[in-house]
Amino acid sequence: MVIKLNMKQICDLVFFNENDYIKKIEFAKELGFNGLIFCIRFGEKEIKEYCSLIEKIENEQNFFCYPAIIFNDFRVVRKFLNAKGFLVIFECKGKRAVEKISKKFGIDIVLTDFLSVGTAKFFRDNEIFYGLNINSLISLQNLKDLFFHLKLVKKFKVNLAAFSFANSYKEMRDWYCIANFLTLFDLEIKEAKLALCNYEKLFFRRSEKFIARGIELV
Repeated sequence: MVIKLNMKQICDLVFFNENDYIKKIEFAKELGFNGLIFCIRFGEKEIKEYCSLIEKIENEQNFFCYPAIIFNDFRVVRKFLNAKGFLVIFECKGKRAVEKISKKFGIDIVLTDFLSVGTAKFFRDNEIFYGLNINSLISLQNLKDLFFHLKLVKKFKVNLAAFSFANSYKEMRDWYCIANFLTLFDLEIKEAKLALCNYEKLFFRRSEKFIARGIELV
């Protein structure tokens, strides 16, 4: 898969569905996105076939598409430390679960309801992105937690990834609305926009050319 994303291009992450992926691509274009990360939960499809399908869709639609898989089991996710061709997203809840995350798990993005100074530093040092599901922010408590989490993200320079995680194209959000929403939590507009387009390092890390940090196959 050829990586064509640059800092002027902006991606959303949505759940993959064979019945509406074309509609999501069309709507993404209307909303100002230049690419989509299609995700499934581990076990929904055979991984190799799924990645090939997303590559086929990218070529057919002439639109940047990239596969991602969501895990919620440490025993499973650790097997994909050196996986190529898709992003590894880990979903967990609570302090104990977050603090179990190890660099040996090879996680790209973490979705969690807990973030502390220690975990923020760990995410920064290991280039793990703090993932934000915009459509999940429906309660006052969630917003209070987000305010605290984003203060840590900004203070410790943690990479931020903000997506709609839409199941339907109707749940997708305009990229500028997402960026403006993030500015309500003391992020500058440039920092907010970065949360929608700063994924080159993740795509490269999952490419065949990547061997280890600082080492590239030429």
